[in-house]
Amino acid sequence: MNKLSILPVLAVSAAFVAGLLSFPKPCEACLGGPLHHEIDPEEEMLDSTPPGPVRVISAEITRRGTAPRGLSGSSIDDLGALQIELFPPDDDRTPPDLMGYRIEATDDDAPEGLVPRYDVRAADGVIFLSWVDGANDNQEPLDFCLRISAVDLGGNVGQGETLRILHPGSGGCSSSGGFYFEPVLLLLLLYLVKRRASGCH
Repeated sequence: MNKLSILPVLAVSAAFVAGLLSFPKPCEACLGGPLHHEIDPEEEMLDSTPPGPVRVISAEITRRGTAPRGLSGSSIDDLGALQIELFPPDDDRTPPDLMGYRIEATDDDAPEGLVPRYDVRAADGVIFLSWVDGANDNQEPLDFCLRISAVDLGGNVGQGETLRILHPGSGGCSSSGGFYFEPVLLLLLLYLVKRRASGCH
């Protein structure tokens, strides 16, 4: 086989490798940002009953920032992501799919930029949050507390649920041989009956 006949094969191989390196990673889908919750003016006048308490199922840090992989890396290499799964609270007027949630940091240890400055809505019972975690493979441990409260269409705020999020650090998405793998990172949600004892207030 002469050099000219090898060129098409090399071109196809290069395109295949480039496609693997640029193919969207599984955890990219969760990084679009949380949905905004909007108050209904009519409900604001009619509804004065707050929703019930939030029932959180789990809170999972699904990725940490990583050093760039491949030729040019990815636009989300430096992002971390938190996924919160919950049951919609009981409410007398607001349907579950239109329920909002207020997320607040109860200490100074939450990653900067993680907590949205607006009330959000869940997508199929899940809230996705992200923050700039740094484009490197040596991430610091995380230990912080969040409070999540339901907000109905009338703007009434229900009783909050406080949870503690822990992550050992030095984790996140990794790749090998051009293929992307999303490891199962530490999932830890503590329902805090005694907040003072747990460190969450």
